[in-house]
Amino acid sequence: MKCAKRVIQRFIRRGFNKAGGEMPLAGSPGDVVRRLPQTYQAAAVNLVNFPYLKTRDYRHKKEKTDRTGVHPWVIEFFLSLQKEFERRGYPMFAFEFYRSDERQQALYVKGVTKARGAQSAHNWGCAVDIVHCERFWDLTPKEWGVIGAIGKEVARKRNLQVVWGGDWDFYDPAHWQLAHWRDVRNLWEDRFDWPEIMTTADFLDIESRLSAKRLNARLKQMPSHLRP
Repeated sequence: MKCAKRVIQRFIRRGFNKAGGEMPLAGSPGDVVRRLPQTYQAAAVNLVNFPYLKTRDYRHKKEKTDRTGVHPWVIEFFLSLQKEFERRGYPMFAFEFYRSDERQQALYVKGVTKARGAQSAHNWGCAVDIVHCERFWDLTPKEWGVIGAIGKEVARKRNLQVVWGGDWDFYDPAHWQLAHWRDVRNLWEDRFDWPEIMTTADFLDIESRLSAKRLNARLKQMPSHLRP
């Protein structure tokens, strides 16, 4: 499993410059899957199920997951990734976005997560778990590697800084989270007048404040005669 992760990470870092083989699926010449090793291309073929995308079950799973209290950038990332999955014929859906502290603690007790209540990006609306509609988490490491490579390319194109759980030692390939979710959490915790579950406007307010803090920090590092 770790070997599979290293292969994906190496190709992502190198910009997929050394791969070979052709993928028997529609895609642009620079398609990220086409530039993966052929074993990963075969795994990509195993994920395809265009007929299922036309079923009522897929439409239900596609829309059923509650998006209340979720950061708009997480939703933007997921919708862009879902669109890319559908183009390829991959039946994937968002299993969970926001997660309460109580549910997080229950999952920790079961041993399926390393994060206790309030310690996960899910608890702050900054994460999503994306799984297969029929097989759920039961994908091979190479199949997850394809999903991870596509997700990273989508994030790059959308200029969204996200982290993939498939890169962790605690392997969690269904999980995607905002890279700066702890900054969101810290600012949220500092404001007692913000609600327990945030709205899109609340999250955008947080991002505006975080941008201002980053700008002030950069200005402080500049020589005084260069400051505006």
